[in-house]
Amino acid sequence: MFKRLFRALSGGGASSTGVEGTRAEPTEYKGLWVVPIPQPAGGQFRVSGEILRDPDDAAPYRFERSDMVPDREGCIELTRQKAHRLIDEQGERLFTSSR
Repeated sequence: MFKRLFRALSGGGASSTGVEGTRAEPTEYKGLWVVPIPQPAGGQFRVSGEILRDPDDAAPYRFERSDMVPDREGCIELTRQKAHRLIDEQGERLFTSSR
């Protein structure tokens, strides 16, 4: 309990989506928005993020991969690459209810 309180007070707690990690700057790709959210894990960062239809989308497509990267910036770059591949392969189908 005290750990969560400390993280919340220091700005390192859960994001507004309930996903831990600090959001990186959103970028636009093929009309959709990619928001990397690197997840701290054992001294490394796990690839995690959201894909949104627009910057104010209330129902993003959330994804997390098993890939681990030693630094945050590298994780952000890999997250964007993974998101671009998802968008290329699935496009708007990412947002259908039958995922």
